[in-house]
Amino acid sequence: MPPHATDTHAAGAPVIRDDPRHPLYLGNWKRSSKTDVQHFVHDDFEEPHRKRQKAILAKHPEVRDLYGNEPLTAVIGLAVTAIQLAVAYAVGCVWTDMHWAAIVAIAYAVGGTISALFGVIIHEAGHNLVFKRPLFNRLTGMMVNLPMVVPISQSFRRYHLEHHQFQGVEGMDPDLPLDSEIKLIHNNPLLKTLWVFCYSIMYVARGAAMNKQPQRWEFVNLWAMLLVDALILRFWSVRSLAYLAVSVFFGYGMHPGAAHFIQEHYIFRDGQETYSYYGSGNIFYLNIGLHNEHHDFPQIPWTRIWKLRQIATEFYDPLFAHTSWVYVIYNFITSPMLGPQSRLVRMYKAHLSGRKEYRVPLDDNAASATKEKPSLSAHGGKNTLSAISNTIMYESSDNETQSHTPIPLRRQLSLQSSSATAGIELNPKKMLRTRYQRNLESQRSGGRRRSLDHALSFGSKSSWTDGLLQMPINLYFGRETEEEEASSEDSECPPATQWQAVAERTAKAVVTVRFCQAVSFDTTGAVSTEATGFVVDKARGIILTNRHVACAGPFVGEAIFENREQVDVHAIYRDPIHDFGFLKYSPDDVRYHDVHEIELDPLSARVGTEIRVIGNDSGEELSILAGYISKVDRNVPNFGPMAYNDFNTFYLQAASSSSGGSSGSPVVDIQGNAIGMQTAGRTQSATDFFMPLDRVKRALRMIQQEKPVKRGDIQVQFLFKPFDYIRRIGMSESTEARIRALDKRCVGMLVAETVLPEGPGDRAGIMAGDVLISIDSQFVTGFTQFNELLDSSIGKRLAIVVERDYQQVELMVDVEDVASITPDRYLSIGGAILHDLSYQLARYYCVPARGVYLANASGMLPLEDAGEGILIKSVDGQPMHSLDDFIRVISQLPDRAQFPVVYYSLNDINEIHVFVAENERHWTDMDLFTRNDSTGVWDRHTMDPAPLPLPDVVSRLSADDELAGNAAESAAQFATLPNAGASTIAASLVQVHFYMPWLINAFPISRRTGTGLVVDAAQGLVVVSRSIVPFELGDLSIIFEESLKVSATVVYLHSTLNFAIVKYDPHKLGRTQVRSASISAAHVSEGDHLLLHAYDQEKGICTIKASVSQVSPMSIPKHNPPRFRSINANWFKLDTKNAQKYNTGVLTDGAAGQVRGLWVSYIGDAADEQETNNEYFYGFDACLLLPVLDQMKEGCMPAIYALGVEFTTISFIEARHLGLDRKWIERIRNHNSNKSASYNRLLMINRIACDSECAGALQPLDILLELDGDVVTQLEDLYHVHSRESVNLTILRNMKSISVVSKTDRDLGVVTERIVQWAGAIVHMPHLAVRQQCRRLPSQVYISYSIYGSPAYAADLAPTSFITHVGDIATPDLDSFVAALRDLSVAKSSHTYVRIVGIDMIPEVVSLKLNAHYWPTIEVFRDKTTPSGWNRIHHDDSGCVGSIER
Repeated sequence: MPPHATDTHAAGAPVIRDDPRHPLYLGNWKRSSKTDVQHFVHDDFEEPHRKRQKAILAKHPEVRDLYGNEPLTAVIGLAVTAIQLAVAYAVGCVWTDMHWAAIVAIAYAVGGTISALFGVIIHEAGHNLVFKRPLFNRLTGMMVNLPMVVPISQSFRRYHLEHHQFQGVEGMDPDLPLDSEIKLIHNNPLLKTLWVFCYSIMYVARGAAMNKQPQRWEFVNLWAMLLVDALILRFWSVRSLAYLAVSVFFGYGMHPGAAHFIQEHYIFRDGQETYSYYGSGNIFYLNIGLHNEHHDFPQIPWTRIWKLRQIATEFYDPLFAHTSWVYVIYNFITSPMLGPQSRLVRMYKAHLSGRKEYRVPLDDNAASATKEKPSLSAHGGKNTLSAISNTIMYESSDNETQSHTPIPLRRQLSLQSSSATAGIELNPKKMLRTRYQRNLESQRSGGRRRSLDHALSFGSKSSWTDGLLQMPINLYFGRETEEEEASSEDSECPPATQWQAVAERTAKAVVTVRFCQAVSFDTTGAVSTEATGFVVDKARGIILTNRHVACAGPFVGEAIFENREQVDVHAIYRDPIHDFGFLKYSPDDVRYHDVHEIELDPLSARVGTEIRVIGNDSGEELSILAGYISKVDRNVPNFGPMAYNDFNTFYLQAASSSSGGSSGSPVVDIQGNAIGMQTAGRTQSATDFFMPLDRVKRALRMIQQEKPVKRGDIQVQFLFKPFDYIRRIGMSESTEARIRALDKRCVGMLVAETVLPEGPGDRAGIMAGDVLISIDSQFVTGFTQFNELLDSSIGKRLAIVVERDYQQVELMVDVEDVASITPDRYLSIGGAILHDLSYQLARYYCVPARGVYLANASGMLPLEDAGEGILIKSVDGQPMHSLDDFIRVISQLPDRAQFPVVYYSLNDINEIHVFVAENERHWTDMDLFTRNDSTGVWDRHTMDPAPLPLPDVVSRLSADDELAGNAAESAAQFATLPNAGASTIAASLVQVHFYMPWLINAFPISRRTGTGLVVDAAQGLVVVSRSIVPFELGDLSIIFEESLKVSATVVYLHSTLNFAIVKYDPHKLGRTQVRSASISAAHVSEGDHLLLHAYDQEKGICTIKASVSQVSPMSIPKHNPPRFRSINANWFKLDTKNAQKYNTGVLTDGAAGQVRGLWVSYIGDAADEQETNNEYFYGFDACLLLPVLDQMKEGCMPAIYALGVEFTTISFIEARHLGLDRKWIERIRNHNSNKSASYNRLLMINRIACDSECAGALQPLDILLELDGDVVTQLEDLYHVHSRESVNLTILRNMKSISVVSKTDRDLGVVTERIVQWAGAIVHMPHLAVRQQCRRLPSQVYISYSIYGSPAYAADLAPTSFITHVGDIATPDLDSFVAALRDLSVAKSSHTYVRIVGIDMIPEVVSLKLNAHYWPTIEVFRDKTTPSGWNRIHHDDSGCVGSIER
């Protein structure tokens, strides 16, 4: 033996050879002989590293502390990359006269040395040993790859991890030489020398021979290298690139730094497969020589791998190791025993069998030895090795410890060998047998492994089309995570073909569930989304999915199979506690798909089980994500308040990195059985949580037997806590000892976390912190047994033993049916949704499981100011214990009657709120919906109409006053304010409240309150901002001095200015003194001192002194979807931010109290991620009201004319470039000689309203110069147009000034007087804002709003769309649209399609699934013959028509 090699192989060899499962077993095989140079060496056992790793960890658990990352590697990589590029630059651009021989010498001595180091750093990065995040490791590898000319890092990473995974497995280990290499070399020393020189080429050829489709990162690596190579050629020289290429050739070939490629796995000693190198080269090459250590622990970086060698010296000392890389190359070339064939190979069956562990002693006499703690002597020898042997315990396939007489290991191996011949007993999984038999036949037929010829044919069609499915499972479908990367090196997954077969079978049972929850219910709002489910009973058409998919509220959905066949589904069960439910479809509806069902196997869920999550992930039709079960007893994750939270169960945990849409996906094992169901995940850590299936299987069995699924409960939430925690809260050591004696695997107990007040547990005396010991004399340590006992004892009284303060207490607890505290009804009234408080919310907030819960706080009950989770305490002074109480009280109240509602938020039960609500029974019906699981539909019952409304009253007068109609005698006294100007205007200020039952014209808020100004007390006219009263459809009321409330109607909406005029009946005010405000005819100027008067909710009328800081043209940005904006007028701003506290107000000039302006607001786009609306505040001249008021005071409706255009301003210099000549500039300057510089601007047409009268005469970008002979430079010059049917204009167009006559539009704005609610979409004629932003109207049928959870929302019928066709019927207007809907109703079709055109003129076809039960077609229109002025029609089978009474 040469002096440079260490050989301790002989020490203890007999013991090692007698024990094939010993961690130091070296094998009985011989290395290749001199005569047989065409074949690999074969072994019947697994690779040695896994068993050695386990033995080391058993002996030295501190080795785990060495795991981690070493960022220093990246620093070294950056430094050597810079050095290599600098040398390349010098060779190509500085040493231009250098002889080529000198360049080659430098390439070998410097470049080759550095290139070999590059390979080492790429290796470290490939194992994620540089940084924690795989992305940063990939980037590190690509960084050092840049000076290497060819892309290496990402392909090396991919195939090297497979080498670790399938070491020595023929056809699967890419590090094994090709058949062509062996045949070509034929053990010839000269050819071996050439082979070593060209090793880099052969390494690439082996990867190509794997015949796998390149992955995304490999393409990234390729393009990066092409870019760098091109830059070097462009800016340096070809000499630089040649230097780098030759350096790589040397660094991966005949170079000491590349000798580790031969040193690692080429056989230098009989029986030993892997070799380490302990020479000085490790200093420069980052300990790459410690290859045995690396294969044993690939999680340890190079800076700590020597520490492993020092800790586990007794495991590595007996192994042969190299000390000279130069001698490795020399010996390989010259020795007739060495060549490319000197590698150990094994069949895949042997690879798998070795990874099956058996919990039996190693020999017949070792049973007693395993009971003692093993120890290793410092002297080695037979006793040492025997002790090591006894530390290894192997596990059976069912994970149960064998209690029978142990079988000698050699006998077991013999039995396995004999049974493996039949291909049955060794691996009972069918697909594994198939794969093994296929490999065996292939080997016997002579095609034992891939060849280079086959590798060069990977451009064939089948190779590329099937490439994705041929990849290892951990490399496809889903984004890479740290957990997946970390586990890929030591993965024990079967062949890809086996998992592929499982995936194909499973995919035929998996469905995409598209569903809507029609209304807000419990913890979930109205929603339209999609998730996953899978068939568990194809004969009955039963699909398993999550509870939050089957919905606690009304469910409407459909299932889509793998072949895109779609069937309707309805919910037949949703668990009241756990996150699972069942959907049902008619099997007869499936005509084409070969439906499979997945068997539920909850008992197979164990730690370490390899899984696939197969389902709809992030909207993908089918996604397959890999992972391993890491926990089976995890407490349910907490998803926070006002969210569904499972409890009283364990969850499974794994790292498979699923995302939105994967809820309900089956978690399958290698058998294809479901062992869990995807429930939730944590994206920050790529952790997934799975629902265990024990309760699911029980529920399915009962449904199949047509029995009701009853769930028992005691209204107590338990959590699983470890013994160390339980001891601290009062459990005695004797109890712990007793529990551990009964179940040695038990590590904790169930502890009462939440005890609901007034529940069975509370009545029995259970307290938070009690440790559950037993139920009905049966010890309970987990949730499976806990749930089984309760589910089987509904209606019974059980004896429950808990331990509290180190004392055991026996309690008698009544078990109730959870269905009794689970809401199955909801009430829809006035836009609000109410139902009984659910057990879910009661448990989370620890309140009694009773009360009236407001699921949708809107409409007549806008109680969202208190926060989420509103619980109604009383209505009209009567306590609310259940939904029946609310129905009873509300049914007795007249329509529009006001009543107090006392409520609080579950998030803050200490603060009680009150709201005076108004009974709204005229716009909508009061409907009670009750769940019907047999049909899947919530049956609707429309309640009787409300009693007739009361007359307007101060608040709630006595019954005698109401019946006598004495409201006219009521009076309100206006306050006397200290400021004289404020006192003058106070009698003209009112509060205006407007409630909008339908959100039309893109207005985002259903209820608004602001300050109004009485402008004609005799007629009852009030001016208010259009941000308060945006349209006519709604309930309008006016409050005088916060004490007298009367109804009102909208009489005028200005089309371009932000004000509306409403009218009340002055006779209803009684003796209340109201004064008409005095309107000033003067414009507001900058610097004017004004008083702002506005109503404050807490202080009443407030007055603020302010000055006008700016007067300028309005510049409110357009909104999407289009919403009313004030245009073509000046606005002004105030110098105080306090003005923005008020959305509306009145501005006066001081003591005289004359109104100079209105303070208004505009609701714009959302300003933040919470989707809160951005509100603009500004003032405009009160004199702009006068043209309208003058006509209304004369008793006629205003006839106001306007140009149907929107102006913007441009400067003189911009106008000059557009063709404005000097004569016009001089004329305009003379006109503005007495005005400020701000008037030295011109008006340009920005857009023209669609269908405007002026569209034929004017065009966008026209610059207005004159109006009826007067120069126009400001918006004030346009104000007098309001009285003219046509105007003479001089405009600048196409570099020329021309004269045109343009008609004006009367009442430019289109008032919305008719709406249709269909499939949850609000449809009406396009309002002015739409016409202003649209050049052409594709149709008069405009979608203004889509209600959440509706078919329209699910189909993405978004606002700003025009419906041009329903089916094949054209719908140019609302009449044709309603007629088409009637045809649909007659046909009773559940599906239709519509053709829409967006405001951007892009056409689209949208399919809708209709549901008239939850979303009937309702038409609301103006009807002056009814008391309210509105009428309502239900376009359903009954064809009911009814006016809206008020």
